[in-house]
Amino acid sequence: MHETSLMYEIIQAAQNAANDHAINKVTSIELIIGDQLSVLPEALFFAFECLKQGTILNESTLKWERSPGRELYLTYIEGE
Repeated sequence: MHETSLMYEIIQAAQNAANDHAINKVTSIELIIGDQLSVLPEALFFAFECLKQGTILNESTLKWERSPGRELYLTYIEGE
């Protein structure tokens, strides 16, 4: 289940970006996920729901788009 380790890194990156831009509460993050990564959407969402607890992403939502290839991008974070 590599979705958990992927989501851990995504949450770390989102927290770092939020800190760099003085965002205290992240409300939404969006990803682009390549089809060749073989990521199961349900597992990724479950990992997100578990790992965001106790972080500045605690109340955030996750959105993603699929794309061909092997890319994984954190395209934006939204917060206040």
